[in-house]
Amino acid sequence: MARREKSQEIRSTDGRKHNKRLPSKVQIKGQVTSQPARLNDAKKKQLPKIADKVAIKTLGGAAGIFEQLAELIKSGNQTQ
Repeated sequence: MARREKSQEIRSTDGRKHNKRLPSKVQIKGQVTSQPARLNDAKKKQLPKIADKVAIKTLGGAAGIFEQLAELIKSGNQTQ
């Protein structure tokens, strides 16, 4: 019996066609040049609601916000 010739489309290291390692990813040095995504109108309308939810979670609602403002006013807000 004669031996069949090996296919030229199969690599010697792997039995599957087109199965090879991808080239390494390019690392960008310095600042990122792309700009962040633009806010659309729907997200702009949601911002006040999101801010209210955050204030309620972190400061305990409107009362917590006013307490924090009172502390800032009392201390003179010397962060400038």
